[in-house]
Amino acid sequence: MIDTALLLQEAAVLGLPLTPADADRLDRLADMLVTANACVNLTRITDPADILYKHLLDSLTVLPLLPPASTCAGACTLLDVGAGAGFPGLPLAIVRPDIQLTALDSVYKKLRFIQSVFDELHIPGRIVHARAEDTGRDPALRERFDAVTARAVAALPVLAEYCLPFVKVGGRFIAMKGDEDEAAALPAIEKLGGRLVSAQTAVPVEHRSAASAALAGHRLLVIEKSAPTPPEYPRAGKEIVRRPLPRRPLEEKKD
Repeated sequence: MIDTALLLQEAAVLGLPLTPADADRLDRLADMLVTANACVNLTRITDPADILYKHLLDSLTVLPLLPPASTCAGACTLLDVGAGAGFPGLPLAIVRPDIQLTALDSVYKKLRFIQSVFDELHIPGRIVHARAEDTGRDPALRERFDAVTARAVAALPVLAEYCLPFVKVGGRFIAMKGDEDEAAALPAIEKLGGRLVSAQTAVPVEHRSAASAALAGHRLLVIEKSAPTPPEYPRAGKEIVRRPLPRRPLEEKKD
C-alpha cells in the first residue's frame, strides 16, 4: 500500500523513532483506511503518497510532544477530539504502545472504522460517540487525560474550550493548526486553566525533505493544564461558536 521504506526514511529525517515493525502496522492502517473508504466516506486523502505524508507523518509529528511514559500513571491516556478517521490518534497509539487511546467524534461511521482498527491491530482503546461540548462536563472524562489532541480548523479559543476541560492538571493539549496568531488567544487559554508553552512548525526548517513541502504551514501548539477548568466551561456548542472566549485585542499584543 504505502512505501514503508520512504516512511522510515522521512521519519528518520524528522527525528521520529519509527521501527520497521511500526511501519508495517502503519501500512496496514493505510490499507484498512482505503478499503473502508471505498464503502464509507472517511477521508478525501486516499492516494498512498498523500496518506504517507498528510495522515501518517503529519500525525507522528506530535510524537515528541506527548508526555513521556515515565510521567504517566501506568498507561498514557490520550483523547483525540474530533477523531475523524483516526488521525492523529491511531498512528500515535501504534508507535507508542503504552498509549490508551480514546477517540471522540460525533460521526459514528468514523468511530466504527476506528474500532475496527483497534480490533485488527490490537490497540488498547475505546470510542465515544458524542460531541466534545456535551461530554466535557462528564466526570468520567473531565480532566482525566494525560494528553488531548485535535486536528481541526476551529479558531484556537473555540478549540481550547472544547479540549482543555478533558486535560488533567499537569497534562497537555496539543493543537494541530495552520497559521494562526496564537498570542491573541492567550486570555481564553488562561481562563480555561491552560498555559501556552510552545508553538512550532510541524517540520523544522532544517529538515529539508518531501515532508517539509507536504506539511508546509502545519504548526503544533502545546498548552499545559496549569489549573482546573472553571466549572462553567465548556458551554453549549452553539454558544461556544457564537460567542467565543475573548481574544487579546490587536493593540494590546506584545512583541
